[in-house]
Amino acid sequence: MLISYFIAGFIGGTMGFLSHLYQNKGVIKKPRNTRQGYNVGFWLNVFMGITAALLAVGLLTGEQSLRNIIVVSIVAGLGGERFLISRGVHLEEKKDETQKKIDKRLEQIEKLFENKDREKE
Repeated sequence: MLISYFIAGFIGGTMGFLSHLYQNKGVIKKPRNTRQGYNVGFWLNVFMGITAALLAVGLLTGEQSLRNIIVVSIVAGLGGERFLISRGVHLEEKKDETQKKIDKRLEQIEKLFENKDREKE
């Protein structure tokens, strides 16, 4: 069992690294200090690939065959960052919708108060 997680982590990290190379057109961005803080470079992609692969193997594979572990780890390692980004975009869209609803309700409340003020005059 522990070996399957080790294999998944290794494959996920490798896929995260390859994903980093693909995104940056073959350039490896090394960790460095910047004005905004510390940039971990390619290690972020490696960590996200490892995490995604471990979660996928732990949650998705019912049958613990080596073939299933490898396939799920490859897919999760490559898609780990994209999945997290898509979830972030989805949450941002939901936040915008909620903000629009709140703004609309506030406008309705302001109109009610304006109408009551006019009636008093």
